[in-house]
Amino acid sequence: MAQRIAQFAITVRDYDEALTFYVEKLGFDRLEDTDLGGDKRWVRVRPPGSTGAGILLARAVSDRQKASVGNQTGGRAFVFLETDDFWRDYKRLVVCPCGRPSLVISGDRKMGGNSKTCGLRHS
Repeated sequence: MAQRIAQFAITVRDYDEALTFYVEKLGFDRLEDTDLGGDKRWVRVRPPGSTGAGILLARAVSDRQKASVGNQTGGRAFVFLETDDFWRDYKRLVVCPCGRPSLVISGDRKMGGNSKTCGLRHS
């Protein structure tokens, strides 16, 4: 039986703030933004051109969820993004609008091209 990860959820402070970061800053595609009522939304994004897993942006409600925003993995790198033009994306991503670094570079260039794997971390 073949399996794949269709999407994964991350907690965010605010849907619109998260959409601004992922869509406007990172250039991701907004796949869905559906109002579920009761101040809840089903918001999904994915890197442009990707057919892989999407990211479900889940607004933190409880104190425990709020504490996880920006610290999904306890300070470890969280998302690894492969790109076809490392320097183009690096120049766009190196600093987020709030002035904090938003790009952590893994250091290993893929063989045979200018593709590089990056870990995005934003808090």
